[in-house]
Amino acid sequence: MKRKSHAPSSRRKKARPLEALIDSALRHMQACGYSPNRVIQCRGIWRRLTLLEDASVFSRELVLRYLVSDGFPENALEDRSGVDPKRRYILSALRILEEYAQRGCLPPRRYAPRVDLPDDFEQVLDGYRDYCFDECRLSPSSVHSRRRDAAKFLAFYTDTTGFGLRQLRPEHLSAYFRSRGHWKPRGVAIVAGHLRSFLRYLWLTDVLPADLGPSLPKPRVWKEASIPTVWSENEMKAILAAVDRSSPKGKRDYAILLLASKLGLRSSDIRKLKLENLRWEQSRLEIVQSKTGAPLVLPLLEDVGQALIDYLRHVRPQSRHREVFLRMNAPFTPFASNGAFHTMLDFYKRRAKVTAAQGRGGGLHSLRHTLATRLLEKDTPLEVISDVLGHLSVESTHTYTRVNIKGLRTAALNPDIPEQKESSDV
Repeated sequence: MKRKSHAPSSRRKKARPLEALIDSALRHMQACGYSPNRVIQCRGIWRRLTLLEDASVFSRELVLRYLVSDGFPENALEDRSGVDPKRRYILSALRILEEYAQRGCLPPRRYAPRVDLPDDFEQVLDGYRDYCFDECRLSPSSVHSRRRDAAKFLAFYTDTTGFGLRQLRPEHLSAYFRSRGHWKPRGVAIVAGHLRSFLRYLWLTDVLPADLGPSLPKPRVWKEASIPTVWSENEMKAILAAVDRSSPKGKRDYAILLLASKLGLRSSDIRKLKLENLRWEQSRLEIVQSKTGAPLVLPLLEDVGQALIDYLRHVRPQSRHREVFLRMNAPFTPFASNGAFHTMLDFYKRRAKVTAAQGRGGGLHSLRHTLATRLLEKDTPLEVISDVLGHLSVESTHTYTRVNIKGLRTAALNPDIPEQKESSDV
């Protein structure tokens, strides 16, 4: 279902549409909690649009005329690389006004640029999105990633061929993956899986005469080949100590890091954690896991609880949102993706000068791996670790046995001890 657009309300007194739009957008910024300096800055930039000739209605053409008159490149909105960094705030303000004119609300501070596709392709993608929701029963995050990968492929297909979907052939799929030669096997496997689902939908809806999914690459990705990233005890102490707990952002980030490192919560569950999930009377946390859909009950440890109370009492802004953790800048909205969490951990790693870790990645999920490994080193049964992490099967927990260095050392051979020969009289 397409999102409905809400036009900004018009003022009672007579005013040009552009002026009414600007006044409405400024009031909306103030209601969303934007800083007074930011509101004044945007107002000054938007007022310059009204000085142009025939500036009665807001449009993209009006914005482009203003940019050219102010010395910006014609493609400055699409490519900021040739713009002086000190003047990019002007582009940001213009994007905000354009988004408000189209949707009646302000975008997040950072948002991904939309891929422009022909209208018939957009209709196919909307139908595929509904198919993922209604028929496949996928989560919103899974639907978003599948639709995004399908849109990227269609953008490549349109740019390189200009054909319609009826002319799609296996060689076009091969050309797409050849152009992504820098991808790792795991990335190829994920995108190929998403496109396989999309191609199946095209076949089921008679857009394609045959299912082209079997022609997609099937790279071998060995699950046991990689070792989960694990931080040492000293590294974890350094990362947590690097958080400035006297600042509002530090209070929020510290609570997030403790939920991941002390309780082992996934990024998605921290992101969707709601106020009603915190059972203060029972000193526990109750959630339904985003990945498995299974309920999970964990004790609310004292240090974790204190960090949450510190954030909720002194930092978290008043909001209609029920999510515990909100962004620090207006409009104060919940986190939309776990990319922000990865950036957060990376920031404190650099501040703590922690660079080495077992394994490859170092996202927030590595704190979950670290907790499981520490429990394993303390001879905690796998069944208990599985319950703490919310795994549906103990088999999922076996992956952490590959990083039990303490256990591996007991099985290692000592090359300095010569092999004893069997006596001849035995």
